[in-house]
Amino acid sequence: MTARATTKLATVVLSVLATGCSLSLAPASARDARFDRASLAALVPGQTPDAVVGSLGVPEWRQLRGREIHWRYESVFYPKGCSTELFGVTVRERPSERRQLELHFGPAGLQRATLTERLPERTLRTDLLAAGPR
Repeated sequence: MTARATTKLATVVLSVLATGCSLSLAPASARDARFDRASLAALVPGQTPDAVVGSLGVPEWRQLRGREIHWRYESVFYPKGCSTELFGVTVRERPSERRQLELHFGPAGLQRATLTERLPERTLRTDLLAAGPR
């Protein structure tokens, strides 16, 4: 191997190692089934907390305020990718998709269900109990 080829090879290897993605891309994490369309479409006004637990499971966060109950479900999905590091300093975090479902129950059952999706390119908020097709 010539000196020029060795220099090029060393430059390429050092550049790849310095980015942090040189060894492998991290695999995608599993998507949370609680946030599938079918699971979210099952939420209806007046639904009891027990019925919601039966379909979505126990929430990560709960709060009781008087006669109102507030719940929150959260999920983080990491697509296949990696964080970019330059000489040990993280320059760019691995992209993620965060979903948060907030439920508010009153004396008459489920009153409000809001889905917030924080995607790499935008943030979306959806009222899941609003009239119309889902």
